[in-house]
Amino acid sequence: VAFGVDMGYFDRLYRSLRLGESSRLVLVRRDGWVIMETPLTSQVMDRNLATTPLFRQLGQAPTGVYESEHSTIDGKTRVVGYASLPQAQVIAAASVGRDEVLQPWVTRTWQVAGLGILSTLLLLGLLRFLWLRLADLETTQEGLASRNEELDAARRRFQDLVDGIDGIVWEATLPHFHFTYVSGNAEAISGYDAGRWVEDPHFWRDILCAAPDGKRTELVYAIDGPGIFKPMEHHIVAPDGREIWLRSNVMLADSGRDRLEVRGITIDITGQKQSEQQLFQAVHVDPLTRLPNRRAL
Repeated sequence: VAFGVDMGYFDRLYRSLRLGESSRLVLVRRDGWVIMETPLTSQVMDRNLATTPLFRQLGQAPTGVYESEHSTIDGKTRVVGYASLPQAQVIAAASVGRDEVLQPWVTRTWQVAGLGILSTLLLLGLLRFLWLRLADLETTQEGLASRNEELDAARRRFQDLVDGIDGIVWEATLPHFHFTYVSGNAEAISGYDAGRWVEDPHFWRDILCAAPDGKRTELVYAIDGPGIFKPMEHHIVAPDGREIWLRSNVMLADSGRDRLEVRGITIDITGQKQSEQQLFQAVHVDPLTRLPNRRAL
């Protein structure tokens, strides 16, 4: 019994999947000759892939995924997946450019970073406004009972606002980063309560600047703009044994006193670090054997 299938059918089917600009779908015979490829070209049946990494991988496992540094399609790095059955004479393979695979993650990372920086600047500006407002109330309304109640209410609103932020808001003096104020949500995010942050004059050095193995890691305080430090990352161990990644966004503060002060927000980036590790594993570890792949070597 013989039957035929119009190759245009496969081409229309593959195009309807919309897998990306760099995606290629191929049907190959076991002798290496290509019988179908999308995008469809007139030279599709003149190609033989018997000497390509696809057939070397096929000799090791009937189904798998690998990374080709120099693809025969466009000479670029591509992620290739293939599947076959012992009783079938046709092998299906799909490939996509590694840059296109990583592009959504890269775009999302830049979006999150941009939103984080913008929200940090807005929050610090808001905190500065509220702080100045509270200072004015303390100076002009001192001694008046009704004004004291208003001041207490403003303080409560300020504290509720700060504690509701998904990050630790703090203030510290230079050069040793001695904390003079820490928001009440410090324990929920870092595992250390706000009292520990303020009471321990070496908390920045001994906890935030110490690796999980206890060794100190000197942070580089690089300036990213007028009065703004570049974000600093901390890998700490909470009292309950959890390893936590934090990122501090810091800016110089005009305190009006004879000392340098900084204010900042420290957020939990443990989930982002875990995603980066998973992405690293996906690129460097073979999903079938769980062993380091050629790129890792």
